[in-house]
Amino acid sequence: MKLSDTENIKKVRKYFSRISIKKGFFSILIVLILAFTGFVIVQNKLKLGRSWEELILGYITYALPFLLIIWMFRRADHPMSSIFKRASNRVSQVVMVIPLITISTGVVWVVILLLNLISTETAKTYLNWINNTGAFNHIHEATILQQILFGGLIIVAAPVIEEIIFRGVMIERLGAKYSYSKAVVISSVIFGLLHSTPLGAFIFGVVLSFLYLKTQSLFVPILIHATNNALALFLMIANKNYALNYGTWGTVKPYISNSWAGIFLFTAGIIWLSWYIKQNWHNITDKEPFKLEAEKT
Repeated sequence: MKLSDTENIKKVRKYFSRISIKKGFFSILIVLILAFTGFVIVQNKLKLGRSWEELILGYITYALPFLLIIWMFRRADHPMSSIFKRASNRVSQVVMVIPLITISTGVVWVVILLLNLISTETAKTYLNWINNTGAFNHIHEATILQQILFGGLIIVAAPVIEEIIFRGVMIERLGAKYSYSKAVVISSVIFGLLHSTPLGAFIFGVVLSFLYLKTQSLFVPILIHATNNALALFLMIANKNYALNYGTWGTVKPYISNSWAGIFLFTAGIIWLSWYIKQNWHNITDKEPFKLEAEKT
């Protein structure tokens, strides 16, 4: 008998709750180590440019875990397409990318202002760290073909894989083991630590976790994540092609001279976040996680 979309989504969510995070982590780690070793050997022979190097490393990082996830789903005979189904018709929630970008920008801005109170050099160090530790630092040197490939990586591959891992597997597995509230915090902390702006990424992760539990599908979180990345990619490419003043924000000065704007964005973002959590807290506390059974995972 053919299952409905809602039943398939529930089936996949339950499967997420059974996946061993430790085994999954070490499996991905071993595959990536082997792939990166092979890449280093090839890179030493071919001497690829920095843009191609970042592209290949990026696709290795995201494509290999994706193939591993596909294999796991096929092995368990689960419909992976259900990940992208809509348990509830809430595509309009993509507009939430606006307050998410607002609060993320405000957090970075306020941190720069606070560090500037210590010393300008400290604020510069922090800003340089953000600019230089982010992925794809050489996208401004990319050709049109490379920009398209970067787009596939940033707008499609990264959101899909990160949402499957952080909002799918980790929320359901940790939720089954502890509770959904603890799962949201733990998964969002790890998600934040793996990004160049940990606090902003943590908040991003919390909100997308709420959306995942609210809609019971990864469709909306993936859509919002992709939209956020698409906007970031647009700014990077537009700055190169149309000489926008985006580059001037690589220095501390404009943040200091426009401190009022950063404080406004931060305050507005915190007010919205507090309201959103209050309005949607029941989506975490009212839902019962899948119960772990005595089975090998």
